[in-house]
Amino acid sequence: MGSARHSQSHLTVSFLDAEREVPAGSELVFGRGADLDIDGNLMLHRATGRFVQRDNVWWLENLGSRIELTVTGNGNRWSAVLPPGTRAALATPRSTVRFSAGPARYELGVVCDVPPGPSPAQVESLETTIDPGAVQLGPEHRALLAMLASRRLLGNDAVRDLPTNQEVADQLGWTLKKVNRKIDWICTQFTAHGVAGLKDPGTRANERRRHLVDHVLATGQITVADLPPGASNGTVQPKARR
Repeated sequence: MGSARHSQSHLTVSFLDAEREVPAGSELVFGRGADLDIDGNLMLHRATGRFVQRDNVWWLENLGSRIELTVTGNGNRWSAVLPPGTRAALATPRSTVRFSAGPARYELGVVCDVPPGPSPAQVESLETTIDPGAVQLGPEHRALLAMLASRRLLGNDAVRDLPTNQEVADQLGWTLKKVNRKIDWICTQFTAHGVAGLKDPGTRANERRRHLVDHVLATGQITVADLPPGASNGTVQPKARR
């Protein structure tokens, strides 16, 4: 851990031969087609869990609806089981996260700097920090988010690229300025209610949009029902600009 001081507050997640470093103050969603793409297993949630830093403490959050996460640390001397909708602090420099989806089992290795903080045994409800219903989305906000998430909603999890803002504007018949303005408003509102990765300094626009889509899909705020007519079969046509 000699390099831990150099990359203080960063977190590194390893899965098979993949390794992802998560900068301080950022987050990493893992699951089927997520930031860290675990597997194409249809029994695996698109957003199974998330590593996120708040108040200089790294947390593991269970974003799924039916899969339990187990985190162990300190040479397996402690462990915590996270049911869906809960979180636990990562309180040791090295820990392991395990979960199953159907017959398949998965394991993530985690390394991070650990300041004094909550015990990992203290599993908390995510409702205390993230309330999906706290941000009230109007019809236009829902239509915008649905078009941004359209490729994921239609089951193409292998495609991580989202439609461009210009493509969304063309499909909705909006100006690009209107799309940009509404995305900024949505990100501001979610950030105010505890969602990380949307307004962080240095976050690229594409990363911000991907975090936004990951969040609304993981929390079930946007579904296929929010897509405009024709989008469910891929035949939606551009509308007249307004």
